Amino acid sequence: MNFKKLNLGKLILDKSHNLSMDVVKISSANSLEHELAKTKLAYMLIKRGLVIYTEAIFSNGRRADIYCPETGDVFEVLHSETKEMFEAKKKEYPVEVNVFGFKAKDVLKEDFCI
Repeated sequence: MNFKKLNLGKLILDKSHNLSMDVVKISSANSLEHELAKTKLAYMLIKRGLVIYTEAIFSNGRRADIYCPETGDVFEVLHSETKEMFEAKKKEYPVEVNVFGFKAKDVLKEDFCI
């Protein structure tokens, strides 16, 4: 774990919200497929030794399915969004992050890898 990168990556998060490292937060407002895919992605990242936050809220109010502060990467699980909707959503994140989107059905395939 790179503590310097981790601490820098956490600077853009909204500290008023409860941040739980390596914990998967789920919501019944999302589909089961979405939440299972988010959990699988989080598991894969944690297995790689990366720190993750789910439902992380940035200082600009934007929420990410998964945020990895060490790499500056945001992982969004796409269920009903079109490519155009995702491209518009990417512009709402802080400029310091890289945003990646994965279709939930693809993540849930046995041979999926990041």
